[in-house]
Amino acid sequence: MKKLFLVLVLSSFYSFSQDSLNVLKPKLSVIELERIKVVYRGISNPITIAVPSNVKSFIVSGPGVSTTDVIGKYNVRPGSGKELIIKVEMVLQDNSVVVEEHVYKIKGLPAPIGTINGEYTTKGSIPFTKEELKQAEVTIKMVDFLPNIQIETISFLISCNGKYLNIDGNIINEEAFNFIKKFKKRSLIIISEIRYPIAIDQRAKTVQPIVIELID
Repeated sequence: MKKLFLVLVLSSFYSFSQDSLNVLKPKLSVIELERIKVVYRGISNPITIAVPSNVKSFIVSGPGVSTTDVIGKYNVRPGSGKELIIKVEMVLQDNSVVVEEHVYKIKGLPAPIGTINGEYTTKGSIPFTKEELKQAEVTIKMVDFLPNIQIETISFLISCNGKYLNIDGNIINEEAFNFIKKFKKRSLIIISEIRYPIAIDQRAKTVQPIVIELID
């Protein structure tokens, strides 16, 4: 009887481990060595599920698992605990059933830092001309974080010399740019209170501010 392999890939999360396997009908499925599976708490983690051609239908289930508009693409948003089990129940062409359990480790996200046009520093300030800041994008980055997950900036605060301005969105818009233009060369513009819509470990982590030195 043909061996059955199921490939369950978590996009961009890489190391090595081995799946646990629960087979309802013996010898219809085998354990395949795969890259370690990690999901991050507080965000939707994309996964891709592929099954061989002799699978007539399959069902994917697990805490925080949801479908998408694309066949074989799912999102996983884990809750509490250290591990999450995704179950794949497959019906073969001969109507036999195979159930596999794939174990994911649950981790918290690292502390985020703010970036301006993709640039950031964990020490000191970033030099920018005023013109370079026009329509600049304020984003969030997880340093040394492998998954390419986009985190939306919904608002931020610009401050300099005791003056403040709240901005909605993620762009240094005309209002923000006019605020920045008032300050002289060598002034330090601080972008802080960068807010985003996801909760991490039940509480949003503070984003490290961006400090910009005006060089014109």
